[in-house]
Formats: sequence, C-alpha cells, structure tokens
Amino acid sequence: IAERRGSSQADFSERLLTRQLSKQVGPRDQGRPQTSDTREKILTAALEVFSTKGFHGTTVDEIAERAELGKGTVYRHFHSKKGLFSELIRSKVAELEQAVAGAIDPRADVLEFIEAYLRIYFAFFDRNRNLYKVLIQEQSDFGAEVKALYIGNIL
Repeated sequence: IAERRGSSQADFSERLLTRQLSKQVGPRDQGRPQTSDTREKILTAALEVFSTKGFHGTTVDEIAERAELGKGTVYRHFHSKKGLFSELIRSKVAELEQAVAGAIDPRADVLEFIEAYLRIYFAFFDRNRNLYKVLIQEQSDFGAEVKALYIGNIL
C-alpha cells in the first residue's frame, strides 16, 4: 500500500497511526456528563438487554430495571432508546479505538500494524461477545449507522 501511494512503509505507518491517534469520538449529547457511574450502569444494562431481546424487543423500562434505576433517570442521560443504542455503539467503538491507539507501536511497519490491529480487534470482540451479538442482530436496522461510525473512527 505504501509503495502504491509513493511513500516508505515507515512514513505510511506513522501517518496512519497519527491519523488514528488524532481522531475524536463524535459529539456527546448536551447536558449529560461525559463520565458517570450512572451512565455506565445504564450502558451496561442496555447492552445486556439488547443482546438478549434485540433493539425492538427491548423497552426502556427493562433497561432501567436491569440497571436498578428509575425510567426517568435513563431518560435524563439518554433522550431516547435509539439515542441510548447509538451512544452504546459509539462508546464501544471508542473503547476499541483507544485499545488500538494504546497498543500499536508507531515505528511498526504496515504488516506489523495490521497484525497488531487484528489481534486487538479479535481480543476486543472476544471480551465483548454481547456487543458482537447486538451488532449482528441489529445489522438490518442500524448497519449503515454502525458502519459509518466504525469506518470513520477505526479504519
């Protein structure tokens, strides 16, 4: 790839890594704290329920119950079930992005970069099987949104 683009492998690897490290996750909803135990509790509960019942089969009441919170608390953090789902995917993509950025050597050549990336990618989904299940289940409804987010932030 580097040769086709007219640069050395080292330059190509460095530019690719720099691009990955400089990316930011999309904007967060206004008024919601960026980090919060409650927010994380809701996201964890949502992932569990979505992976069991799917997006359309899940209610906000079920997510609130799983998180041991009131329904109003869920809505204070996320304006809708779709917004909650989108933020869940965004946060997990950001987690994967951070794992990639933190583990890849900027001096690595292209093959080492790809090898390290694939190791991180498969380890991530091995640890996040519920996320993988949700992504597969909801591909028809949210595939384009997830694909755009993933390609924009990871690849």
